[in-house]
Amino acid sequence: MDACKKSILGYQVSDTRAVGPCILAMRMAFDKFKNFPNKTLKFIADGYSAYPLAKQQFELEEEKIFDLTHVTGSL
Repeated sequence: MDACKKSILGYQVSDTRAVGPCILAMRMAFDKFKNFPNKTLKFIADGYSAYPLAKQQFELEEEKIFDLTHVTGSL
């Protein structure tokens, strides 16, 4: 979700909790940028452990550097 425009940038529905769906959702969001904002983008995700792996994939293969923040809720 774009924090300024309040619009959905990407999503992925899957029956697995693998890293692949995380990469697809992130790629869908990142494709909205004409120029990727390296080092200034803040990507907020839930506490799922696949997001750091997806982040690593983007850094190594596409040279996209961004800040990943995990947000977990509690009752």
